[in-house]
Amino acid sequence: MSLVKKPTMTLRQLAAVRRNARLTNVLIRVRNGALTQKDVKNAGRSG
Repeated sequence: MSLVKKPTMTLRQLAAVRRNARLTNVLIRVRNGALTQKDVKNAGRSG
């Protein structure tokens, strides 16, 4: 019996979760007034 837990998500699913988390973070910051529209346009280019 192996004690190593197999991952339940594929790399594609994990990438989608990360992308959605980043987008959610940007939207929350925009709503709170921490980001301007210009910052939002550049957010996807920084990596």
